[in-house]
Amino acid sequence: MARNKEKTIFIVNPVSANGRTSRSWRRLEKDLQEKGYIFDVVYTHRPMHAIDITRNALEKGFERVIAVGGDGTFNEVINGFYLDGEKISKSAALSVLPMGTGGDFSRYLNNKSDINYIYHLLEQDHNDACDIVRARFTGWDGKPTERYYLNIFDTGIGSATCYYINQKSKALGGFLSFLSATLRSLATYKNQYLTVKVDGTEVFQGKSAVTAVANGKYFGGGVMIAPHAKIDDGLLDIVIIGDLSKLEFLKNLPKAYKGEHLTHPQVEYFQGETVSIQSEEKLLLELDGESPGYGDTELEIYQQDMILVV
Repeated sequence: MARNKEKTIFIVNPVSANGRTSRSWRRLEKDLQEKGYIFDVVYTHRPMHAIDITRNALEKGFERVIAVGGDGTFNEVINGFYLDGEKISKSAALSVLPMGTGGDFSRYLNNKSDINYIYHLLEQDHNDACDIVRARFTGWDGKPTERYYLNIFDTGIGSATCYYINQKSKALGGFLSFLSATLRSLATYKNQYLTVKVDGTEVFQGKSAVTAVANGKYFGGGVMIAPHAKIDDGLLDIVIIGDLSKLEFLKNLPKAYKGEHLTHPQVEYFQGETVSIQSEEKLLLELDGESPGYGDTELEIYQQDMILVV
């Protein structure tokens, strides 16, 4: 008899964390099979593949979808739950087994990657509803693009860091990979002039080092950019770091890892349900650890729209 009740699929990104995910997952998969759990496994083979795999699984009636990898893999699976702005399944639940470089949303949930935590995911009967965020911007193909996310969107040093880290090997692991990319970003990045509106009201106009629109707390491999954020409060947390010099940014970075940066005079904090970010400059964007595009962005929160297994 199967030990898990829900029809479950694991979607595994084998190249996540410079290939470590594939090796770790195979050991865990063997243990689960020996314990009598019944599940499907599908490996991704290209960027955005997890979106298609997720949609196909939901159309086949899978009730629990577990992403195995980093924040980018998790985000692809999230987007697979939606098609033309509508959820494919109202009842299917989502979870993540963190094995990637960043793991920032898993850090918020305190998810683990050990075998006992996987047992918990498979046997857990209680699911939680959480908020989801829709982002609209320009994709790399120059066309209007719509993506969903659960954790954080940002533009600035964070998005430049994300861009650099996704171009290079992640063999150093999460913290060191992000730190190395951050230092490289600081060497070349120039604060950009932008305008931010929250719920239709202009709240900021000027140069910004980082502008983050958060549902979760962490980004950049453990930076607690939005310490007050909650994934089920129906609100976006907007953190704007103003025109800091590179030296001042580095000086205050340790505070940001602990979520103690909001009192800095150059940091502004807001909450709201919709956010608009506009600039005459070509803003580089980050969304859940990926670099999906650029330019002016519209964001909107959808309350309690995703079912999460934690």
